Amino acid sequence: MKTVTKFLNGEKLRYDYSYNNNGSITKQVYNFDNTTGKESKKSEKDLITIINGNIANSESDWGDNYDVISTIKYEYDTNNNAFKNIRGLNLLLDQFSLDSEMSLSSNNNIKRFKVTHKQGPLSNIAFEPYWFKMEYEYNKNGYPIKKTTYDYAERITEIVEYVY
Repeated sequence: MKTVTKFLNGEKLRYDYSYNNNGSITKQVYNFDNTTGKESKKSEKDLITIINGNIANSESDWGDNYDVISTIKYEYDTNNNAFKNIRGLNLLLDQFSLDSEMSLSSNNNIKRFKVTHKQGPLSNIAFEPYWFKMEYEYNKNGYPIKKTTYDYAERITEIVEYVY
């Protein structure tokens, strides 16, 4: 995938993906101004690292107006993702489109992800802990039939059942 154009609440955004020599992927964000009709490059950008077909790390620079860099670290199991065999879905990278199904384009199932924030001197944002843990039940072929998601306080936030 090279480009994604997103229309959200009357706003148009474009994401350009470039593949780096070290195997990482840079996502640059562009904003479309409805009044002037011009597109501008935003200062925010993401750096995505993929290992064994799974997004292992994502670093997001919020841009000049925020002075915050967020890092998301993902841990996976060794079982098959429910969406693994949908041709081309792995090319969608970080474009999650099925509600909160974050591992949509990964080969395996996310067991845990944690978000940390590095704030610069200009940032005045307060962050709460942000991590989730997922537990799965599997069928005999190693595909999930049920996923339970817990937040940082160990509360169940979601239960998803998969039917094949």
